Amino acid sequence: MELRIHHRPFCMHRTLTLLLACTLTTVLVLFGIKMAIPKIRLDGYSGLLFERTSRGSENTRYAPGYTDDKFLSIRKGMTVEEVHDILGAPIRRYVEDHPIETHYLLYSDSPTSEDYRIRSISIQNDEVVHIRSSYYLD
Repeated sequence: MELRIHHRPFCMHRTLTLLLACTLTTVLVLFGIKMAIPKIRLDGYSGLLFERTSRGSENTRYAPGYTDDKFLSIRKGMTVEEVHDILGAPIRRYVEDHPIETHYLLYSDSPTSEDYRIRSISIQNDEVVHIRSSYYLD
């Protein structure tokens, strides 16, 4: 008498479909969280991670009247006047003149040069050309 063991065939299609559904759900949830929390929209998930794992030395100082929501409303192509109407005066500004004259408006800094959130806007020909937001680790 021969003993036969029947194995259920492995269903690769079903496994791949389930994996794809889980991956897509995870991406959508992370994207939803990113859009709902301004600090993550500005600094990304790495900024959140650095904030949580740093030595507790994050000490960002912002320009008077600064808010994350106001900073998020700045767009490339805006004029300096439009930026000032939204954010007010920066903490500091400086100019570099090569290869093109660029004005930098700094809306955050660190009084002690430790970990902080960078918020800066680059202006060329009276127009926003770059918006920088990130978490700086010292």
